[in-house]
Amino acid sequence: MFFNTKHTTALCFVTCMAFSSSSIADIVISGTRVIYKSDQKSVNVRLENKGNNPLLVQSWLDTGYDNAEPGSITVPFTATPPVSRIDAKRGQTIKLMYTASTSLPKDRESVFWFNVLEVPPKPDAEKVANQSLLQLAFRTRIKLFYRPDGFEGKSL
Repeated sequence: MFFNTKHTTALCFVTCMAFSSSSIADIVISGTRVIYKSDQKSVNVRLENKGNNPLLVQSWLDTGYDNAEPGSITVPFTATPPVSRIDAKRGQTIKLMYTASTSLPKDRESVFWFNVLEVPPKPDAEKVANQSLLQLAFRTRIKLFYRPDGFEGKSL
């Protein structure tokens, strides 16, 4: 039987998929977007750890450039606490506050991104002594809409 490059590539892909284990993020954000009205002092976002291990979580906001470092981003919002530990089957509330460091338009909504980086715990050295291990840190992003007071725009 003769295999060409396409067949060989497909066979390698199927073999790799057969031996790979599935991985999913354990942190779940309570919603698909955040609406921040200008008359509010803060908005709370609830994070839930659905996994069986405690996780370290880092949260920040950005303007949509997904390669920017969290420390180099200038946005008029802050997330508190920026880093926290969430135990297994527990939750954490992140408070988003408008800091008014820059003026935002009053005739339209402004869009920002709320990011949550989930860092898994370091495994016990004894359990993985003779095993290969791949750990992934998951980043989840949802949109934050800043809605100015008296905004009369139409929603889509």
